[in-house]
Amino acid sequence: MRKRLLSCIFAVLAVLFILGVFAESQAEWHIILNEYFNRDPRNNTWPWRTPAPGGQFIWWYFNTANWPTATATNYDPTRYGWGLQDEYFNTQVTPDAEEQAALWCAYSTYQGPNAPQWPDEDTYMDNQNAWAWWGPFSLEDAISARLSYWYWIEAENLTRDSLSVVLLNSDRYIGSGGTGNAATDFRARCGFGNTHAAPIEDWVRREVYAESLMVNGQNVSYLGEEECYIAFVWQSDGQHHDGTGAYIDDVIVAWDDGLFDLRHTFMAYGFPVGNEDSIRWTNRGPKLYDEVLLRLSYEVVGSNDWTDPFTIDCYIDDELFYRERVETRQGDLDTTYYSTTDNFWVADSGEHVIRWELDTPIDDGGSIEESNEGNNVRETICEVEWNPKPQFEILTPDTELDTVMVSIPYEIHWTIADSNEWDQYFEVFLFSTDDTSGYSDDQQIIYDADRWRNFAVIGSAGPGEHISYFTPLPQDTEGSCVIYFAGVATDGYPANYTFAFAPGFIHVIPYDGVSDRESFEITEYKLEPAYPNPFNRMVVISYALPVAGNVQLAVYDLAGRQVAALVDGEKQSGRHLSSWQPNQLPGGVYMLRMVAGEKSLVQKIVYMP
Repeated sequence: MRKRLLSCIFAVLAVLFILGVFAESQAEWHIILNEYFNRDPRNNTWPWRTPAPGGQFIWWYFNTANWPTATATNYDPTRYGWGLQDEYFNTQVTPDAEEQAALWCAYSTYQGPNAPQWPDEDTYMDNQNAWAWWGPFSLEDAISARLSYWYWIEAENLTRDSLSVVLLNSDRYIGSGGTGNAATDFRARCGFGNTHAAPIEDWVRREVYAESLMVNGQNVSYLGEEECYIAFVWQSDGQHHDGTGAYIDDVIVAWDDGLFDLRHTFMAYGFPVGNEDSIRWTNRGPKLYDEVLLRLSYEVVGSNDWTDPFTIDCYIDDELFYRERVETRQGDLDTTYYSTTDNFWVADSGEHVIRWELDTPIDDGGSIEESNEGNNVRETICEVEWNPKPQFEILTPDTELDTVMVSIPYEIHWTIADSNEWDQYFEVFLFSTDDTSGYSDDQQIIYDADRWRNFAVIGSAGPGEHISYFTPLPQDTEGSCVIYFAGVATDGYPANYTFAFAPGFIHVIPYDGVSDRESFEITEYKLEPAYPNPFNRMVVISYALPVAGNVQLAVYDLAGRQVAALVDGEKQSGRHLSSWQPNQLPGGVYMLRMVAGEKSLVQKIVYMP
């Protein structure tokens, strides 16, 4: 089975290779014969026949007439004919085909069709005139047509024997019953293409154009003919025959109708990543409430010219969702064009039919007459499943301030869950920063702001509570600083993500900060500069007391009204931290006032929401 599959793949690649070599990249060629002879030549299936349009049959004829019968023995033993053999064949086109074969000009002998000779033992005969022909086929609508084939001749120069390749516009030149009834003046009756004389040391590919044939020395064209045939003729002159003769393999007949062909190639969904300016394209459909763009890729082939204007429509459930008017496109097989919706589709649950119409058939009001009107519509069924976003929460640090020393790991506890029971896989990204300005307006800044440091990526987290570790490094802080934590979680779909922000923060101090602080003697009341200032979400206040006593720490607006009481009570001597989150208060300048002992200290802070 695998060998048969490989054989088919190589056959397709061979067609593309051959057409790419001898056809212009803009041409739209219709292949009507694609023959590699890669069947078992001894299974009694040759000559084979395949149905053609209109109910007629087209097939290869081999010159195998005049074999003996029960009543006739006076046959001509020199009437050799083309036949299939599997000893000499072209391996450049279908090297991995399960069966390899090629036509050979001297396949049959006087012993009859059931006792053929083979090229490893026998040679061709004198005065041989053997035809192998195929047809009929029509070139009525063609502006160009060509025959491509590979050949090899194994014979000496002095034989003067040759292989001729011809096209015919009537089977009367061939004779009745496919016997190859050709006279020596066949050049005067056939559209002559190529003649190849011996010797050829290896397989060679050649081509014949139906519009560039010779008959009696005159250039003729078979374009427009309703009935055509191709033929390979091996002629030996009766002298000095030496070798096994001619071989034919990998035959392709194709024609060009000169029309454009607009054809779709792929439909994709576009998911925003970070912001709407960055789109991730995939063939995976959206989930519930995803916002996606739709895109159709297509090609315009068949002519080197430019098309007339045409319309591209996108329908969702038979309702027009997007229309694009294309002024012109150049026919070019090497170029892929795209049509992308200009607004997002919000996917709701259920089955949806997305249909792209690339122009319409000319009979239905389309603008462009095409060689194939059947490949203009692309329909895709999109099944949208219910898929809520993950429930993602960072638990630590909590609202109480934690002090962490540089190089000491800090445990971050977080949970994740999903009410969709099919989601058991999550991607989680944790971030740290010392500046949260702008976060409340746009949580997506954690993707692209330089101040955010990605310190943990969890790629295979399941539902439940998890622990990740953050280790402050010396370069993270000079002296001490405040670190905040945020994160993003997704269930594997780009547009299905949840932001989370830790309720608290940590205060990072140098590794020896604790011992230094404990050994340092505090001699006066201090209100240290608040950090950060200006601030966006939270401000941290540090103050020092030389002795234990009552402390009042509050925030006032510029009119002198107290808007927040941060500390009001007894505190031990030493250094202390407090914080303030303005929440719903308007941005602006506020005054921070500390009253302790007989001291009253004031500091200005700026809130920028």
